[in-house]
Amino acid sequence: EREFVAPRTPEEETLAAVWAEVLGVARVGVTDNFFELGGDSILSIQAVSRARAAGLRIGSQDVFRHQTVADLAAAASLRTAAVPAPRRPKREGPAPLTPVQEWFFATHGPLRHFSMSMLLDLPHDLDERALEQALTALVARHPALRTRFVRSGDTWLQHPGAAPDGP
Repeated sequence: EREFVAPRTPEEETLAAVWAEVLGVARVGVTDNFFELGGDSILSIQAVSRARAAGLRIGSQDVFRHQTVADLAAAASLRTAAVPAPRRPKREGPAPLTPVQEWFFATHGPLRHFSMSMLLDLPHDLDERALEQALTALVARHPALRTRFVRSGDTWLQHPGAAPDGP
């Protein structure tokens, strides 16, 4: 039997906890082998899904390549470090349509019936200020919620509106 070696990094802690839960064992050390603990291909898919939900960047094939917590955590750490953070373009003013948007406007034109509305039945004790702050933050975070489509001659353009200052 292998000597227990406790997790040393956040990635190892996450994987050890996930493996213990998926495999139904009390504890998992960093040198323990997923398959020797009773893992199989189906359980590896469950483990990967839970590890991804916890923020680790691994795939099912990684469990077969890196069968211990230490090896898999190291692979996940390298992959996370190698992936640059996504950057949002800093484009001001109108932008051209995407191919799908161009198709939509060419096919359907400026029809108003694609707008969606709904009636909400809100509780009487709703904190209106909190709701306003949440909606303002949502609109500020997602430019698509502020975008307007304007026709200029034969060309459609999308104009992202300015982010709200706040309630």
